[in-house]
Formats: sequence, structure tokens, C-alpha cells
Amino acid sequence: MLNNVKLRVEDLRVWFPVRRGLIEFLQRKPQKFVKAVDGISFYIKKGEIFGLVGESGCGKTTTARALMRLIEPMGGKIFFYGEDGPIELTSLNKKQLKKFRTKIQMIFQDPYESLDPKQSVFDALSEPLKVNKLVKNSKELLERILSVLEDVRLYPPESFIDRYPHELSGGQRQRVVIASALVLNPEIILADEPVSMLDVSIRGEVLRILLELKEKRGLTYLFITHDLSLARVICDRIGVMYLGKIVETGSSEEVIKNPKHPYTKALVSVIPVPDPTIKREKIILKGEVPSPMDVPSGCRFHPRCPYFKEGVCNKEEPTLMEISKEHLVACHLWEDI
Repeated sequence: MLNNVKLRVEDLRVWFPVRRGLIEFLQRKPQKFVKAVDGISFYIKKGEIFGLVGESGCGKTTTARALMRLIEPMGGKIFFYGEDGPIELTSLNKKQLKKFRTKIQMIFQDPYESLDPKQSVFDALSEPLKVNKLVKNSKELLERILSVLEDVRLYPPESFIDRYPHELSGGQRQRVVIASALVLNPEIILADEPVSMLDVSIRGEVLRILLELKEKRGLTYLFITHDLSLARVICDRIGVMYLGKIVETGSSEEVIKNPKHPYTKALVSVIPVPDPTIKREKIILKGEVPSPMDVPSGCRFHPRCPYFKEGVCNKEEPTLMEISKEHLVACHLWEDI
């Protein structure tokens, strides 16, 4: 077991049952499941930014929601390491979970949908403090809200507390969403593509805010993105997901500069390079991502893999194996590629 781990996930599975028709029910056909997350394991160190990357629909957001238990996992364990030792989140009842949620918060992808249009900024930020009984009086409540608005660079904070979401720009709305996650003083932030809905000119500023808050508050991040170039800059380590599985994980520099899994190689090959003199071959994957309701046998990437080997890749599912320090890959042929 590594030292200084803040969050550890073991064999997490999130399956959604598919509704059966009347004929299927009468014929007693077996229940089918959408295997959104299908047995993933990873850890996040204290003060680290761990990135989950991959195509849309690979299970990144479902993983984050399961860590918050906004979606109940079908199997696996989630451990949070605090001052009093590890807490197994999957075993907490509703009362215990409510108390724990102050320690782990989520920044959602769409800032407009994650804010109630009928609530002012003050109402949105004061509600979690009141529900969790973290302030003694209205003066302390106002001070805490003004302080967190300053932390996300909404100046002067007094001019924002009475505004509603439609009165804010996209960047301002996202900063309010970040403030609502920070107002409870959490230890872990799950950031689900926090800048994907923003203009390019605003993204840099929001990312700087997230990095500054990490240093100021000692936060630990799970950073979800489909942009590998962004993950390389922001994240300390990266986990690459494909069809509900983590296929490669390691330091951001190692995974980007020395990818071992064919899927990671394909993702890295299409990252834009700001030098027109550099030419490299792009790996364009064939076919479409299989349905998570009908996962291929063996390696689930084999129908699209350019290095597919009959009788090996389609027979046995590969497991993550360590090929160098903290660099793991799930591929039968990684040494031959």
C-alpha cells in the first residue's frame, strides 16, 4: 500500500439494468445491464490531481458520481483516508453519508444546469451551510460566503450575492459552481470537465483558480477530461478509460510521452502539436465504440485495435500490470507493439 493515499477505489462496478419488454419477461430471458463502469481500481494521493481521460461514454462521469454515491455502485469498495483512518464509503448509511459529504464535493460540467435559476448566488451558497449546520449566525454565514467568492475571483463579492444565474456570464457561473463546492471546506474535489463549456479565453483563468485553490486549501482533485493535452498540463497522474475499464495509468508525462496501450497511443497521436515542422502518423481507429450493454469478449478494445492478435486478444481479458514505477497497462501485446 502506497503512503499518503487520500482516496482508493477497488473493483468499482456501476451497472444499470435494462428494462425488459413483456415478451422477454414472459420468456424469462436473463436481465441485461449497461456496464457503465466495470471493475476499475485506482488511488489518488493527498494533494494530487489525478485525471480520468477517454472518449465520451467511457464511464468517467459515472465514476465520479459513484464516488459521491449520487449513483449507488453495484460492487466494489471506495476508501477515504482522513485523520481518523480509512472510511469505507460504500458501507455508510444515509445519515453517515450526509455528514461525510462535506469532505468530498463535485464540480459539474454544465454550470447553468447545476445552478437553480430561482436561487440567487447567496441562496445557492448558503443552503449547504445551513443544511449541514456549519454556521452559528447570519453574520458568520455572510462572511463565509463573501470569503469563498473572493477565493474564486468574483470581485467585489458584495455585488454578486444578489445576482441570479441568468445575470452572470458563463465564466462567472462556473466560478459560482466552484464556490458552492468549496463553501463546505472539502478535502477532495471531483471536477467533471470543469472548463469544457467555457470559451477558450476563460478556460485559463478558471484553471488557474483551481490550481491556486489546490495550493491554498491543500485540496485533492479527481479531474475528468477528454482533452489529453489539458490533462498533461494539469494532472500529476492520468488514468485512461475505455468502455468502463481503465486501460492505462501512470504519471502524466510517462503516459503522454511513452504510451503503451494501443488506445492511449491513438489518443496521443491526434493531440495537436504547435510546431508545423513536426510530422507524425495519426492512428485513426476503425469502427465505433461497442455498446456497454454488449461488451466484446477478451480485451474490450480488440474490435478496433490495429494490433489485434487472433486467439489472444479476443479470448482473455487483460489485467492492469505494472511495467515500470506506477505505470500500469492492460494489454496482452504491449511488449510487442
